[in-house]
Amino acid sequence: MILRVGNEVLQVGNEVLRVGNEVLQVGNEVLRVGNEILQVGNEILRVGNEVLQVGNVVLRVGNAILGCDKQI
Repeated sequence: MILRVGNEVLQVGNEVLRVGNEVLQVGNEVLRVGNEILQVGNEILRVGNEVLQVGNVVLRVGNAILGCDKQI
């Protein structure tokens, strides 16, 4: 267990929490709030550039591109 409060780095087991640069890694999940990139499992959510990728589905709202590999 590594706790660093000066640079705000917290490592607990395999979990890395960085609050200065706002990078949170919990297990295999990477959450980046500064650049607004959220990766949860295989899902990548990007809110800054408004690109949302969930599984094989890509949603782009900024340029109004919505793509889906298969219909439900």
